Amino acid sequence: MRFDTTNEILKDMLEKILFDDNKLNDLKAGITRLQEGTITVNEFRQIIFMQRQDIFDELLDFFPFYANHQFKSREINNFCIHDDENSQLKEIKKRDEYLLEIYQRLQAIKNQIN
Repeated sequence: MRFDTTNEILKDMLEKILFDDNKLNDLKAGITRLQEGTITVNEFRQIIFMQRQDIFDELLDFFPFYANHQFKSREINNFCIHDDENSQLKEIKKRDEYLLEIYQRLQAIKNQIN
């Protein structure tokens, strides 16, 4: 379940980077200017190139942050799992001690009866 949530977060972040409304609007405006003849094909290619470079830079900034976040999340989860196991072990030890105490009392009662 957690893995699915992580994938959804990654997909959402990538979608925001790859399909940024401002960049898409700029691209649309560039297409309109190209159709109107106010810019050349080379200038339009330059617009596309610059947008792709911006996307690439954003991805380069995002992935180390995302990987670091995932690494820390896993460390925290592993620590919590171990902590839960330790608390469960402590609970089991307490129950064992309690059962031993009951056994000793029952033995004492049995010895008194015999």
